[in-house]
Amino acid sequence: MPLPSRSVVASVGLLWAMAGCAQTPRAPAAALEVPTRSLAAEEQQPLRQQVVALLDRRGEAAPVVAAGEAAVVILEQVIHSPAEPTTRRTRAVEVLGTMRVPGAEARLRALVEAPGTAGFLRRAAAVALAHRAGAQALTELAALLEDPSAEVRLGGARALVVIATPEARAALERRLSREPEQPVREAMQHHLTRMNP
Repeated sequence: MPLPSRSVVASVGLLWAMAGCAQTPRAPAAALEVPTRSLAAEEQQPLRQQVVALLDRRGEAAPVVAAGEAAVVILEQVIHSPAEPTTRRTRAVEVLGTMRVPGAEARLRALVEAPGTAGFLRRAAAVALAHRAGAQALTELAALLEDPSAEVRLGGARALVVIATPEARAALERRLSREPEQPVREAMQHHLTRMNP
């Protein structure tokens, strides 16, 4: 397999930051450029091991990024497998948000909009979509503030902080006064203090 380009190697830090390692809100960042190719069956197991190592924060990002669509297929398998640990499934959503392959954004949108999907996955997908699409996803992410799940509402609030436009702030302020659950209200208030006025 050819070595990844310098831009891919230089983007490893961006992958880790977008995959949840950074602690502060960030403006939407461009997703990583990766080639789209499929792998032969004998290459899938080693790639799965590399993907799982990355998700468990003990692997390298470059081979996963370089695998493109083949890695995305494995990420989706992890996301949708109830047998996988919750933390690994959440990280798979975050990493999916960094992959530049056709349809990655649509996959995130599908997770965000699927009411039958676990709240923690919808929450992670909302934040990943905010990083990837920015203000273009504002309407659908603001709609999450009305979701019956507190966890999803929290994800919507966090996603609006990532977008950080005046419209995102206004949507969060409107919901704050109507939020029925104290922990969610407190989180929303905290997010509002982190956004510029």
